[in-house]
Amino acid sequence: DFQIGVVGIGGVQDLELSYNKLHRLPDLTAMQKIRRINVSHNVLRSLPEEICELTSLEKIEAGDNRIRTVPHQVSQLTNLTLLSIK
Repeated sequence: DFQIGVVGIGGVQDLELSYNKLHRLPDLTAMQKIRRINVSHNVLRSLPEEICELTSLEKIEAGDNRIRTVPHQVSQLTNLTLLSIK
């Protein structure tokens, strides 16, 4: 487990966390400008509900994980054009 704790992280727009053997995502709620998250090729079983607070998200790439659940609030992300969990 790890935490993202970098000054100025709120301006990050693209987060690449693929191929890291992550079991869960760190708290990303400080990244209000983030547009793309790539967490593919990890061992995630779900996407956290907090991801739905990231209203600027356009793409969530989470393929090649063990995801069984996605928060229903993800449908409220009006900018989201891609959700890949296969």
